Amino acid sequence: TALPISYFVPPEIYGRAGVIAVNIHPSLLPQYAGVNPWQSMKAAKETKGGVTLHYITDKIDAGKVIEQRCFTMDLNYGIEDARNKSEQIAAEILLSFLMSIPGMKLI
Repeated sequence: TALPISYFVPPEIYGRAGVIAVNIHPSLLPQYAGVNPWQSMKAAKETKGGVTLHYITDKIDAGKVIEQRCFTMDLNYGIEDARNKSEQIAAEILLSFLMSIPGMKLI
């Protein structure tokens, strides 16, 4: 099925010289690639969640991995708990990545 346009960054954007295009995905890629991995993770009774920071390419969630972090989860308590943990880790990874860029200053 086609992805909604809001989930796909076209090559005209990420391919521009001088632009670093990254994505944060709420799973340990390549597992559970795609727009919303949560239902698949719940159906599989997954106990290990994670976050992947990777470069954007013309294939969804297939770019070179920059960093991954995993965490233990129990989807019996609901997807929302796992999402919250994932979002916290995503923020930490993104901040670390941005601070690693020479000359980057965050206000």
